[in-house]
Amino acid sequence: MTTKQVRECEHCGADISNRHHRARFCFDCAEIKNNGGPLRKKLTCSHCANTISPHSTTGLCGYHRKKVNLNSLSVMAAAHKIVALAVKSKILPELDGTIPCHDCGRPAHEYDHRDYKKPLDVSPVCRACNKHRGRAKNHPMDEITRKYTGKPIKA
Repeated sequence: MTTKQVRECEHCGADISNRHHRARFCFDCAEIKNNGGPLRKKLTCSHCANTISPHSTTGLCGYHRKKVNLNSLSVMAAAHKIVALAVKSKILPELDGTIPCHDCGRPAHEYDHRDYKKPLDVSPVCRACNKHRGRAKNHPMDEITRKYTGKPIKA
C-alpha cells in the first residue's frame, strides 16, 4: 500500500497533494502568479507571529483560531477577548495606573464598552466610573430579559 506524499504550496504552505505532481503552488497562488500579479507576502499570526496562509480570514494560526474561537463566545465575551488581545499586541495601552480615567481623572483600571458590537471602541475608566456608567448596549442580559419578560429594555 502506498501512502500519498503530503506536498505544500511553495508560497503559502497550503496542502497541494491533490494537484499534479509537478505543481508547486496552490490554485490561488498559481492564479496570482500566472496573471502577472505579485504573490502576496507571507502573513503572520497576529497573536504569535507564526506564518499563516494568505487565505486565512481570521489572521490567526490554526492553534490560536481554535483557542480564540470568537464565534462560540457571546458578544460581550468576544469584545472582552478582543480588548485583551489588543492590549497584549500593544494596540491599546496597558492600564497600569498611568492612564487617567476618561470621566474623573483618577487612574483607570478597566476598559469600558458602550456598545459590545464595537469591541475596540472603549474608554479607560476607573472601577467606580465604570459602575456608574451602567450597562452597555447589546449586553447579553438584554436579550434574555426581552425574551422572557416581553418588555423592552430601558436605555
